Amino acid sequence: MPLEREFVYLGCPYSDNDPHVEEQRFIAVSKAAAYLMRQGHLVYSPISHCHPMKVHGGLPGGWQFWRRMDSAYMRHCTLLIVLLLDGWEKSEGVKSEITMAKELGIGVLFMDPRSNHIDWEEKLVKTRGGRVKSAV
Repeated sequence: MPLEREFVYLGCPYSDNDPHVEEQRFIAVSKAAAYLMRQGHLVYSPISHCHPMKVHGGLPGGWQFWRRMDSAYMRHCTLLIVLLLDGWEKSEGVKSEITMAKELGIGVLFMDPRSNHIDWEEKLVKTRGGRVKSAV
């Protein structure tokens, strides 16, 4: 049961010592964000939105710098979708985003980057306002 007109936060691993890996993650999450937007979702993708500022504006990378901005956006979202790119389980940012979502009562879903598949029916979670949403 895809959600209509929900404000989705799309998280994924980003930081790496290799700028090529960061660029590939930026491309992958931007494609996933575009897919979700075509499905009618309102999407905030911190990597899609902020990677160009880091690369071209000289801003630092890493969760410590971006935590403040990302947590402000997260507070307005109704759903966190984690794009399962390599390294997502070890990513400090992704771990923090999942913890933050749980603390805020926001549903958490996981998205396959190869197929864009999201298992909407796997498990139900209660979110802000007492609504029930699907989550894995």
